[in-house]
Order: sequence, then structure tokens, then C-alpha cells
Amino acid sequence: MITALALALLMAPIENDRAAMARDMDLPTDVADQLFARKVLAEKAKDYVAAAAPDPFIGAVEMTVRSARRLDDRIYLNSERDYRDGLNVSVVIDKGAMRKLDKRLGGPAEIVLLDQRIVVAGMVAFVRAGREGQYTRTQMSVVSPYQIEMAE
Repeated sequence: MITALALALLMAPIENDRAAMARDMDLPTDVADQLFARKVLAEKAKDYVAAAAPDPFIGAVEMTVRSARRLDDRIYLNSERDYRDGLNVSVVIDKGAMRKLDKRLGGPAEIVLLDQRIVVAGMVAFVRAGREGQYTRTQMSVVSPYQIEMAE
């Protein structure tokens, strides 16, 4: 369950959050705003990635977190209950961002964000997945806790 403080922090992104995101990602500050401005729904993300191929789609994806899991120093947030679903967008939060995000949310991100509508900014690409790369999934990598905001 999301805490009131966490909700307030995520619902009201401040310029400093976007500046922190730009710093964490080694980007010019105005690029953070531009990423969030290029927002697509998770259900359409695959189409945008395919259109941008072989490059990744650069922008933001709005999704409801339908499943979440912490595994091997990463958090996985998924737009579908089954992460292997062809429409799923997997958001992979790395170790450094994971700790900062947990602190920002006031609890474990995989619990706080479950069933919440979020917007994640960054690069979206197809990656080979499974033990032997037997399927492709649509994935975003999060290196800054400020890449994730609550959807309005």
C-alpha cells in the first residue's frame, strides 16, 4: 500500500526531481522534461519500439504496475501480471536506484508501487529474455529513482 508521504512526493514532481534525474542519467536538465513529454501507454509501447528499431524508443511509458518482484539486486515492475505476456513492459530498477527509490517511497518499491499507475521515463527497447533467449520482451532500465513518477 502506498503511503501518503510517498504519494505526495510522486504526485508533485518538483524541478529538483527532474534535475536530479538528469544528473543521475548524465543528461542536460531540459532533456528530463522532454522524456516525460513523449509519453505513450504501455499497451502501445511495443509499437513505438518497433517503429524506432533498431534504436530504442526514447520517451516515457505510462502503466499500471500489475506485478512486481525484487530479485538479485534489482526490482522488476511489470505492466502485465505475467511478465512473459507479449504486451508487457518490464521496468528494471538497478541496485543504486532501488535503494534511493525505496527511501523516497518510504518502503519497498515492489510493494508500494503494486497496483499504482506510474510514468517511467527513459529508453524502451526489445531485449532477449529467458534462459536461452527464447522470447523478446519490451524493457526499460531505471538508473535514477526520479525516472518514475505517479501518473496524473
